[in-house]
Amino acid sequence: MKKEELFKAILAQKEELLKAIKSSVATYDSGMDLDEEDTRDPEDFSHQTESGEMKHVSEDHRDMLQNEIDHIKGMDLSPKEHVAQGSLVVTENAEFLIGISFNHFENKPNLHGAGQDSPVYNAFLGKEVGESIEVN
Repeated sequence: MKKEELFKAILAQKEELLKAIKSSVATYDSGMDLDEEDTRDPEDFSHQTESGEMKHVSEDHRDMLQNEIDHIKGMDLSPKEHVAQGSLVVTENAEFLIGISFNHFENKPNLHGAGQDSPVYNAFLGKEVGESIEVN
């Protein structure tokens, strides 16, 4: 699979997850809406509070995922002399996409994301072909 195809597959994976999260937010939103004419007991208010908390968590997750998608879409995938964000690094045992994290693909078990918080990301950044890295 070419690098551009990998990025498209990762974007599709993240956009599908974003769609599911948006659906969850809508579900939690409807769980917070109590009918004014219904008789209520304390448990109803408890569920309303729970739905509100879950909605807030889901909104944070949604926003974070949307930022990841925007970041990936803005990456420069052109060839580079040094490893940088958007690089595909191929080693003897694995392949790493630099600058993003993602769920593994069943058909690419040796493909890994090296997000910005990853020690592998910092180890690879700026390296040239043939250089080695060491990660603890």
